[in-house]
Amino acid sequence: LSGVLQSFRKLPLLENKLLIGNPDLVFLVVPCIYSTLETTLMQTKRHKTSPTCMQMDLSVAYRSLLNCTCEHKNIPISCWLASFVKHAQKIGGTDPVVRFFRCVGELEFMGVVKAASYRNRSAVRVALLPTSFAF
Repeated sequence: LSGVLQSFRKLPLLENKLLIGNPDLVFLVVPCIYSTLETTLMQTKRHKTSPTCMQMDLSVAYRSLLNCTCEHKNIPISCWLASFVKHAQKIGGTDPVVRFFRCVGELEFMGVVKAASYRNRSAVRVALLPTSFAF
């Protein structure tokens, strides 16, 4: 059977027309999701949704998570929350704890963090470290 079937790379019709094996072309065609996500989360721009400027909560939560990562492998939510509250700007009428847990949910949905274990729900673990992060 192997004498009859050929690899698709050896077909004359497809020769030099496939993107397999060339990382430069593949990078141009397939977007690098992780680097785009990292760039977006690490931004320090402010946006205006009210008369006062407020920081993007997701960026603040991500940066405070990376700060806590230097100290803990499994980051306690209380430590992460304290770091978030310290760096986030105050918004009148909005509880910072609610804003924090909204960010935790979004980061978990994106696959950046996950629970430390099935039984330990009071700590998180970083599932996606940024490429520029060094210990």
